[in-house]
Amino acid sequence: RRAFRRASTRALDTQLQLAGHWFRDLACIEWGAGELVYNSDRAEKLAAYAGRPATTLRTGVEAIEQTRVRLSLNVNEELACEALGYSLESLFR
Repeated sequence: RRAFRRASTRALDTQLQLAGHWFRDLACIEWGAGELVYNSDRAEKLAAYAGRPATTLRTGVEAIEQTRVRLSLNVNEELACEALGYSLESLFR
């Protein structure tokens, strides 16, 4: 059971990290620093999502990172992700 929980938490952490990179890339584009984009192979998709304020995107990255920290402290994964979802929803409304 512990091994399953560790594997699940690692997978969720990886997914959150990827989401954080996506928001970071969007912020880099908004700031005019396209050369810093991690997902340069997804430039067209990133451009389609561009247009949000960079400060809002940065706040989204911070919310994702806070969730990753919480997961390392053994909080309930479902509740942590739900809280993150509400946080991101309120940011991008």
